[in-house]
Amino acid sequence: MRKIQQRAAKRAAASVATGVMFYLMISNPRSLRTLPVTHAVMIQFNENATAWAIEDACNWMFSLQDSCRHPYSGRPYVSSIACGKDSSPERPEDGPTYVVVAEFETDGEKDYFIHKDPAHLEALREIEPLIEKATVLDYSSGLI
Repeated sequence: MRKIQQRAAKRAAASVATGVMFYLMISNPRSLRTLPVTHAVMIQFNENATAWAIEDACNWMFSLQDSCRHPYSGRPYVSSIACGKDSSPERPEDGPTYVVVAEFETDGEKDYFIHKDPAHLEALREIEPLIEKATVLDYSSGLI
């Protein structure tokens, strides 16, 4: 009899926890997001950007994975960064030619990276004069 009561109590607790999580997701869907967040920037460099300057910009972006540090823990928080030149035969003639893709564990880390991280902001200040146009897309795989 006691085991039946214990199982019933566990089911009730699980049901309440599920209800609370569902309510939180509906009231603020971003509050419980645990999926990794991808920040992709498609870049069209301007005509004054030399091959050397573009290579330097990509190397700087790569280095952000180690130089961007969490403001409280001091640990690197960028899960990965990739940078590369477009090689698709489907690319329009006047579209972006490079892409930078950074992955983060949370929206909060991505937001800190974009708006506050000193290493990222410094890189942007240096690279911005080379950029003609940039398109940004943030997403979590599986979220619709």
